Amino acid sequence: MPIWLKQAMTAPSKLRYVQRLRDSAKSNQVLLVNIATTVGVSATGDMLQQYSAYFTDRLKWDGRRTGHMATSGLTLGVASHVFYRWLDGALPARTPAVIAAKVLVDQAFSPVLLALFLATLAVLERVSWRQFVREAADKGPRLLAAELAVWPVAQTLNFRYVAPRYRLVYVNCVSLGLDVYSSGVKYGDTQTDGVAGPNRRAQKGSK
Repeated sequence: MPIWLKQAMTAPSKLRYVQRLRDSAKSNQVLLVNIATTVGVSATGDMLQQYSAYFTDRLKWDGRRTGHMATSGLTLGVASHVFYRWLDGALPARTPAVIAAKVLVDQAFSPVLLALFLATLAVLERVSWRQFVREAADKGPRLLAAELAVWPVAQTLNFRYVAPRYRLVYVNCVSLGLDVYSSGVKYGDTQTDGVAGPNRRAQKGSK
């Protein structure tokens, strides 16, 4: 067989290989951007919450707490990236029925992300399983209620107008306000047993 014919026959496979490399690079780039924005927004939300607390209670900024919130953004960023890739692949259309279905699935997945958020912080703070369960039961409903007030409308716009590769970036932009609220609920004035929270008690005692 002539060399030029062999080269012509192998050219399509080479092109497919190059295309797969490009697709993989784009996917990795999207993953990195999604993780970076989730981590950044989680940390920013906590810093804004602490900034507001400084003027009300004169509390010092807790860098470790912000680091914990940023780390929770890392786990949530990876989980959300995988989830939205699956969701857009399973329901790629933008018809009203498909958008409604995607919003319902997204809301059904919300408790999973909330549990992951609280579990990540529980591991970082080294709390016991019993404390984690009590905190989830006490603060989980408030956090879910806030998400139900925001995400159905926000995600309807997301699934209708935003390109899939920018899906999580849009979510992170919207969730900044929720992250401020989540930080306030997580590190509020009281714990589930009604005593002053450890972070706030320690900071007040240091003044």
